[in-house]
Amino acid sequence: MARRLPPLNALLALDAVLRLGSVKKAARELAVTPAAVSQHVKGLEQNLGVTLLVRHPRGVSLTSEGERLLEPLARGFDQLEDAIIPLVHPGRAVSVVLSTLPSLGRAWLVPLIPELQRRFPQLSLLVRTEAKLVDFDQSEVGLAVRYCSAPERGLVSARLFGETVSPVCAPTLAHTEQARRGLGTLLKLPLLHDTDASRHGAPFGWADWAPRGELGQRAELSFSDGTLLLDAAEAGLGVALGRSPLVRTRLLTGRLVQPLDVSRASARAYFVVTSRRQYRRPAIRELFDWFAARAPEWSLQFEEPRA
Repeated sequence: MARRLPPLNALLALDAVLRLGSVKKAARELAVTPAAVSQHVKGLEQNLGVTLLVRHPRGVSLTSEGERLLEPLARGFDQLEDAIIPLVHPGRAVSVVLSTLPSLGRAWLVPLIPELQRRFPQLSLLVRTEAKLVDFDQSEVGLAVRYCSAPERGLVSARLFGETVSPVCAPTLAHTEQARRGLGTLLKLPLLHDTDASRHGAPFGWADWAPRGELGQRAELSFSDGTLLLDAAEAGLGVALGRSPLVRTRLLTGRLVQPLDVSRASARAYFVVTSRRQYRRPAIRELFDWFAARAPEWSLQFEEPRA
């Protein structure tokens, strides 16, 4: 029996509009005019006898019939593309865009890249560092590593590891009497502050560690970047609250030390996330599953409290 499908160009146009949320953006992607995209979609609506899109001055929205087509259409084109590319370009590298937090990218992801390259030799990886949340429908990002209490509903996610927080400083500062006598005297040393501490919640700010009023009106040295905060601690400028995934390498190499055997667990954790549509791509699924499989090992590294 012959397939009863609308013209392929019309389906491609609709897929682009649904993914990008804009006739103009779809036209740019398909290298045609916006009028041509609109004509394809209107012809498809006439062919099917239903309305798929509602046009607005700033974009489009889906009708209930359009919603029903959204995922099957994307899935079909994804599978077709994944089948055709190896035939046309045998041995071609598979491109994946991975989004992560800047500080985590430096401290945790970069050391993993040699292992990733051995495990996925055909992978062409673009690492994007950003703090904002990813809109998988409106960006080229395939995977993201995010720090939160729980991932947004509707995403495919796996918990990678949590973290503990503990005071860290340069070895020269750790050997002073104030640092070794206990938390009360440690708080009298120069303290380095994370300006995002209030956004992360306890135990990231020094106020969460000190008795009420203990810190007084002292002059402060604060940083909005976690890596710069730890660089300042390594330079001997003061004591910082170190997050275990970010300080582990510095502790192992002795560039930073924990002057006291105390730590506190964070209520948040790190997750690898992707959209359901992206997870259907073999390269994304394999990379996601590799991250998820390594999670128990990373949990042991970053979550065990020292006290």
